[in-house]
Amino acid sequence: MDLISIFADKIWSVRYDGDEDSIFEILYDRFTDVEFLHNFYKKHITEINNSIWKNRTEEEFVEEVTREADSFFERLEQIDKDGSYSFDCEFMPLSNNPKSLEWVFEKQKAKGKGPNYSWPSYLRLYAVKIDKNKYIITGGGIKLVRCMQDSSYLVEELKKIDKVIKWLKEKGVNISKECGFLEAEE
Repeated sequence: MDLISIFADKIWSVRYDGDEDSIFEILYDRFTDVEFLHNFYKKHITEINNSIWKNRTEEEFVEEVTREADSFFERLEQIDKDGSYSFDCEFMPLSNNPKSLEWVFEKQKAKGKGPNYSWPSYLRLYAVKIDKNKYIITGGGIKLVRCMQDSSYLVEELKKIDKVIKWLKEKGVNISKECGFLEAEE
């Protein structure tokens, strides 16, 4: 496992062992891959039929997810280019009831914007907050259920976040106040 810079000194992404690309790149590809989305729809039809999207056809689902993905990733790129807006405005605690006020290594999520902005978002990016306006993307998914724990697919994303936090602590990764970048303790 290693970290790849996505937006210099602000957003990093994990590249898991065995993967050629970072999880950020993999997720963008998945969220915009029509064939992947058609297969996802078929595989998760039970979850879709038990969600607010139960009336969506397969074509509507694919179109809405790809449109949301394009918008979501463009918005993140715009935040990087526009210094007046912060990634802290996109990311929020994963839990609605954080157990502490400690935010270093806090589990976070960012949401896409739902179809026509009137529906909830399909898309999530999961991350670890390492400092103000600084995040490590650990994974993401298409959220069709109310709670992540209700989907085996998303439970794996929770495990990834925990794995990355453990890895960061084992590596002695901390925040360098001098350069504002991740560095391992000597």
